[in-house]
Amino acid sequence: GKTGVASTNDVYGTYWNPAGLTDIKDDLQVGFMHNFYFQNLANFDFLSVSGKPKNGNAFGFSILRFGVDKILNTLDLIRNGQVDYQRVSEFSAVDYAFMPTFAHSARQVRNYNLKLGWGVTGKIIYRRVGPFATSWGFGADAAIRLNDYNDQYGFTLVAKDITTTFNNWAFNFT
Repeated sequence: GKTGVASTNDVYGTYWNPAGLTDIKDDLQVGFMHNFYFQNLANFDFLSVSGKPKNGNAFGFSILRFGVDKILNTLDLIRNGQVDYQRVSEFSAVDYAFMPTFAHSARQVRNYNLKLGWGVTGKIIYRRVGPFATSWGFGADAAIRLNDYNDQYGFTLVAKDITTTFNNWAFNFT
């Protein structure tokens, strides 16, 4: 149950599979993704940069935004029994994630026909619910990838949210 496959070897590995960055071919890659949910009510934006120097290491950095915008704030709609639509305002409920990624690839010492790669993505998360609440949090993902040297076969193990993505909330109800 709850299993999935993430086979990526490009800039999107910072999100799906950090060990996949070990197989990127370009010195530098840039990727952008946009998606909307529920008839454009919620928006998902993702921007990532990754690169691979010649030493077997790979790096990446991603910024993610997931938010619901234009939520009507009707808390001040009725004051002293009087309805005034001028007092209705809008706010957003938004999550931002800043995700640095590091990955490394090396040949197996005992079997030169296999190569082993691993990667880690750190997550710094900022959440804001209008003027009412903010949160800072952190988390991490990790992955291990084993391929034959011709890249015909491979096995990847990805562990998402290994730190359970801790969040520290602050509320403002004034």
